[in-house]
Amino acid sequence: MDIEIFEFCAYQESGRVAYAYQQGYYCESIELSKNDPGAGISKLNGGVDNEIIQLILNNKTQSPSFVISNKSIEVAKKLMKIYCAGACAKIYKKNDKEISAQTEIKIPGQDMKYIDLIQSFLQQNVQGHPTDYPVQIITQIFHEFKQEENWKVIEGLAKSALKPEDKKISRFYIEDALMKAGFKPLRQQNNSGIEMQLKEDDTPRPKTTATNDLQQTKEEQLLNDVLRKFLRTIKRELTEEEIDASVNYLETVFKTLK
Repeated sequence: MDIEIFEFCAYQESGRVAYAYQQGYYCESIELSKNDPGAGISKLNGGVDNEIIQLILNNKTQSPSFVISNKSIEVAKKLMKIYCAGACAKIYKKNDKEISAQTEIKIPGQDMKYIDLIQSFLQQNVQGHPTDYPVQIITQIFHEFKQEENWKVIEGLAKSALKPEDKKISRFYIEDALMKAGFKPLRQQNNSGIEMQLKEDDTPRPKTTATNDLQQTKEEQLLNDVLRKFLRTIKRELTEEEIDASVNYLETVFKTLK
């Protein structure tokens, strides 16, 4: 029974997280629940949108500090898709990827609470906002799941979340799983101090030459070798495929910081 609960929980959290990345956000960690498929914890981070997200989800959009704008409407629509995607992923898995008009669409209480809050916010602030908007989004998501490349991302992330004994994975393993499934996460910026926004350097750079290119290639190869050795040292059970994905991810991070 625990195995089934963990599995459904993994798909629900993976659906939510995969769609958060699709919307340009990211996730610090995923932790599964052995008691309730709807009680997993995904620590999502909306970067520069965090303040708007918190005000919408905590029902504080009447606060004087909150400004109704095209940006806040856009964020609300992103959140709707994220919270619908989690429930849809669990239902899609539970029904062996077969969804019909007779399929029972049961959304966990916590997700339903947020979907209602988001829908209420949109109805109050968008003229002509459809009353069946959540149903439209759910239908759209199920259609997207039917495309194998989309479902592959969620499936790969769910399997990764189920691997550890404590059923908890960090951002590194989340993004590793996403990349293995063919989805390349964008490097995110946020305003909470976890990710720092880099300032563009206006200093003129020397012209690139063949010698410089050769030197850069040698440096990249050296970095690649060092990272592989490091990963094999700290985690001996990693397969070559997992090492390749991890090295690619770390090289992307280093190049961004360079």
